[in-house]
Amino acid sequence: MSQLQVQDDLLTFCIPGEVRPGDILNVKVEQHKLQLEVESCRPVGEEQYLVTARSPMRLEGLLPSAEVLGTRRQPRMGERLRVMSPELPDYQALTLDISDGGLRLDVSDQLQPGELLALSVSFPGYDGDVQCEVQVLWCRQEGNRYVAGCRFTDPGEHRLRAALHSLRSTGLPSAQGHAPRRQSRFAPLGLAG
Repeated sequence: MSQLQVQDDLLTFCIPGEVRPGDILNVKVEQHKLQLEVESCRPVGEEQYLVTARSPMRLEGLLPSAEVLGTRRQPRMGERLRVMSPELPDYQALTLDISDGGLRLDVSDQLQPGELLALSVSFPGYDGDVQCEVQVLWCRQEGNRYVAGCRFTDPGEHRLRAALHSLRSTGLPSAQGHAPRRQSRFAPLGLAG
């Protein structure tokens, strides 16, 4: 098991074999023996599978070696920006917030952890859309919509950095603002970019 990531009671990791949603896994992580119920399993490489599984208890703080998702390294800006991509459900989304490290998307259908998305983001007052790639870290249903936490695969990309800097410094008001099946690309969490 590799590439541990934790959010609340969910553990995301890569394993060499395929499992199915509902399967119970007995795993040992560090000194802890955990019984996990598989929520999703997706191929992410040659004989590698990305698994998201639920624990009956919160895992944050229990597994020091695991990256804790949802911890902020950069401050979020609560901007609602238009995002377009043929890889998104309905080809579009809105950001809920954005930071130097990533963004949260409001989407109409579920995205899979590990999925790579090429996005075109409209920044207010910025000439032209900014192209970037993100990796989906988590996705959860909220009402009849989904919220996905994504990280930029190349947060140092010049146009993206410039647009984020412009957004921070201008203080402009926030932007307001069934499709054919989309193709998905995946990379193991923590290994993309």
